[in-house]
Amino acid sequence: MKKIITLVILIIFIIFLGISFYKKWVELKDFLTLIWFIPLTIAALFQDDIKRFISAPKLEIEFELGPPYCLKTTMKSKVTTPDGRIQRFKWDAYYFRFRVKNRGGSQAKLCECVAEKLWVYGDGGWSEDKTFQAVNLNWSNSKTQDEFLNINPNSPGWFCDLVHLENIPGKMMSIDYRSPFPNSQYAEIVPNIKHKILVVIYSENNKSVSREFEIHWTGEWRDEPNEMFEQVKIK
Repeated sequence: MKKIITLVILIIFIIFLGISFYKKWVELKDFLTLIWFIPLTIAALFQDDIKRFISAPKLEIEFELGPPYCLKTTMKSKVTTPDGRIQRFKWDAYYFRFRVKNRGGSQAKLCECVAEKLWVYGDGGWSEDKTFQAVNLNWSNSKTQDEFLNINPNSPGWFCDLVHLENIPGKMMSIDYRSPFPNSQYAEIVPNIKHKILVVIYSENNKSVSREFEIHWTGEWRDEPNEMFEQVKIK
């Protein structure tokens, strides 16, 4: 509101100054001196807006079907038996991730990754899953469990989990959502059915960016990453 009032006063001043010069109420040197007041006032009034425009953050989503975006890792777990013994378990898993980078001039604040829409391919075309509700995805290389992260300009960026697959019999490929998963019939990537996910990155001080990921998994597991990436196609 203060900016609007100041801007109105400035417009009135400009009109009065123009009339004064036209009527020869002020000399040319005084007019030129006063005219410098206008850009200085505008610069002072909108300095924060000008700074944001010149050095605004610029987010981009990057993806490749291979390391370091997609990789094989080892999952670990332990359980305590009724007699007090600790049993440890290890199994392999593949994570398929994308990276969010900031190629702008200032920090992108409070960024979140949202899986916003889901489509399934069938009968010769894509159909949107109307039961799907937007969910936050997991930042995979963050030390915090917070769903909001700040991304500095020209930094390596942050990886975000899209889907993962564990080497457990009967285990499906899962979307890496933050619990709980929305009420959707496609909480998992069903083999031999194409799925498409709309991912949107939101930030407090930057416009949103989005990308659609098309996913197709044959249902097969391979121990070698190069062979596994032939079974999973993401584009």
